[in-house]
Amino acid sequence: MQNAIYAAISALSQGQGYNAGKNYKLPDQANLSGHTENIESFLLECTMRFKVLPDNFNVTDKKVFYALSLMKDGVARTWKEQYLRSCENKQHLATGNLWTSFTNALKTSFADPGNKTNAMCSLKNI
Repeated sequence: MQNAIYAAISALSQGQGYNAGKNYKLPDQANLSGHTENIESFLLECTMRFKVLPDNFNVTDKKVFYALSLMKDGVARTWKEQYLRSCENKQHLATGNLWTSFTNALKTSFADPGNKTNAMCSLKNI
């Protein structure tokens, strides 16, 4: 399924049926709830949006700002406010001006301490 999505995105971005963003309207993306199980799907949807509209999201700060703008309620809003405070005196919204730095910070902050990846690592260390 994901391969089909990536192929469609690739075809769009290479000009096959692509209209250079003119009158192109994507459906609104859901806000990030702050629930651990939603982080990966939220970031995947952001990444797909960035690929479909590369001119709109051509720098990391725009990508990070977009993701932060979808953190409007609850724990996600609190995280956003703390994150923005930590960036006040910095040149960019992400460490090293890298989208992956932002996504890693988000994933780490919302990590499920009991998730299966951590459990498997713990078992291997025993």
